Amino acid sequence: QAEERLMPRLIQRILNREPIDISIHASCPLINPQHIDDLCDQLSAIVLGRAEGMHVLGGSEIVSIQDITRMAGRILSIEPVFNQVDGAKSSMYCKGRGAVSLESGLGRLIDSIRGGQ
Repeated sequence: QAEERLMPRLIQRILNREPIDISIHASCPLINPQHIDDLCDQLSAIVLGRAEGMHVLGGSEIVSIQDITRMAGRILSIEPVFNQVDGAKSSMYCKGRGAVSLESGLGRLIDSIRGGQ
């Protein structure tokens, strides 16, 4: 995944022990990241006519940036550093579906980042 994308940036900040900004407004924003394998499977089914109706393209797990960061920190065995800011006050997610869990997807991404170092 490109370094400027959310997940690689979070992982690099954890590895570098740099603070990660999180909103003081509860868990906002809540998002539902989706692994690229699941997205490709869903798009393929739509394009090939194997899926009908309206489709929600998003992951099945609704999480905050703090949730993602803590999960990645567990996988990396590094305690993340947080900086609370007056940031996001709303969420952007739609309950989707997928076969690749967030934790599994983060593990794959971390492995690919570690392999590239």
